[in-house]
Amino acid sequence: MRIKKNNVFLLYLVVSLVIYGVSIFFNTVFNFNKNDYFVSINSTFPFFALSSLVMLILHVIIYQKNKDQLGYAFLITLTIKLTISYFYISKIQNDANKIAALIYFYIFLTTDVIMASLLLNKKE
Repeated sequence: MRIKKNNVFLLYLVVSLVIYGVSIFFNTVFNFNKNDYFVSINSTFPFFALSSLVMLILHVIIYQKNKDQLGYAFLITLTIKLTISYFYISKIQNDANKIAALIYFYIFLTTDVIMASLLLNKKE
């Protein structure tokens, strides 16, 4: 799959919007308790979406400067994100909100890996 610079950001935007739309859909269809889950969606989704966007921006900058170091940069930024995410999720009191946060964590972790692999496999 051939990806251009701007297409990576567009792909990320589309994936993020789909994730948000699906989560709102499931909350509406299954009538989850709005006090528990909706608050978690409104606070957790932006945290993981913005942290993944920052990682993607850093990876694109590093790719443009020295593409051979992108793999190492990915490991470092992912470790930092995992550490921050651990402390963020551990502060959540409600178990239902923790589960929702972990679901977002795994979804955006997968998104981070896919975006980094697209950059690493990009042909110039």
